[in-house]
Amino acid sequence: MTISSSTIAAIQKLGAQAFAAKEKLVASTNDYAEKVTAAMKKNPHDPAIAGLQAAWQAVAQISKSLESIEDELAKAYAAASRLVKSDPLAAIKVGAQVVKDVAHDAVAKVKGTRTATKETKPSGKKVPKAMVKTADAVTAAVTVEQAKKKVVAKKPRAKAAKPVNTAIKVGSNPDKLFKHLETILNVNDFVEVNQSEVAKAAGIPTGSMTAAFKKLTDTGRIVAGEKANAFKLPASAPQPSVES
Repeated sequence: MTISSSTIAAIQKLGAQAFAAKEKLVASTNDYAEKVTAAMKKNPHDPAIAGLQAAWQAVAQISKSLESIEDELAKAYAAASRLVKSDPLAAIKVGAQVVKDVAHDAVAKVKGTRTATKETKPSGKKVPKAMVKTADAVTAAVTVEQAKKKVVAKKPRAKAAKPVNTAIKVGSNPDKLFKHLETILNVNDFVEVNQSEVAKAAGIPTGSMTAAFKKLTDTGRIVAGEKANAFKLPASAPQPSVES
């Protein structure tokens, strides 16, 4: 059984709560210290000072105990996180949320503590380094594992181009045009042609010339040049026309 996200979250939450409670106790310790100092300045022989000193020592001891608890929780969190790292699936589910929550909850509670104790000296403590380092390690483990597990998307197969129908029916407009062009074109040089004159000579309607030329170039019977209306014959013999 793997460590669940709720278990990791519970450890993280306890660590944050221990940290926040310790901060409050540190503030209370400072408060008692100020009270003892003020009382001794006012009257060193005041019997109430002994009670303040006892309370001060008690709060300081509790603060120290919570610091030890906080350290133990940080160790537990680190150990649990190492187990999560050894289980990639659990790491992916748990890691991101834990990393996001570790600093957020603790810092929020610390801010609340400092707001309530503005007159006390801040301890300057931050979120436990052990938890922050462990959280970074979990993030790195998740990233690496996701990269290993990532399936490279298969490129879609290119659709096979439909074969061009190179056949031209005998007596069709392209056939008539080609028979005429064979008399004026050659395989070496591009020759500019006047479509109106060619249409008349080949017996093709002028409006059909564009389609006829396209059919001849698509089927490789003629080669188009860079200039408009410039063509030549291909080096190899074209496919013959077919009967309709």
